[in-house]
Amino acid sequence: MGLTVKLRIITAMLLCFMAVAAQHLKTFTATYGPFNSSYYDIFRFENSATINNGAIQLTPYKPYQRGPMTRPLGDQYGRVRLNQPFKLWEQGYNKTSDRVASFNSSFLFSLCPLGGNS
Repeated sequence: MGLTVKLRIITAMLLCFMAVAAQHLKTFTATYGPFNSSYYDIFRFENSATINNGAIQLTPYKPYQRGPMTRPLGDQYGRVRLNQPFKLWEQGYNKTSDRVASFNSSFLFSLCPLGGNS
């Protein structure tokens, strides 16, 4: 049996083992939006971030807007975090058995010029 055939057999066996192991993983799947006031319980909004017109707004439209963020518009920013923690890795008994999760996230942004004209 040639080296190429042996490598193909080993690769096929490894893929089978990985498929069996993947069946035991816990998954976390979520889709968010359009946004309303109920999302204030799901996410932690920081600094200038808020919900406006069904979307998360990270910066205000006008300078010196809203409460403690009384800074020029160029100095304002927002951050939104998920309130629910989740595990990205599972520690085993040794470093070789630690498992790191794979995740995918995507975002849709709307960028507006100063003055709010799109």
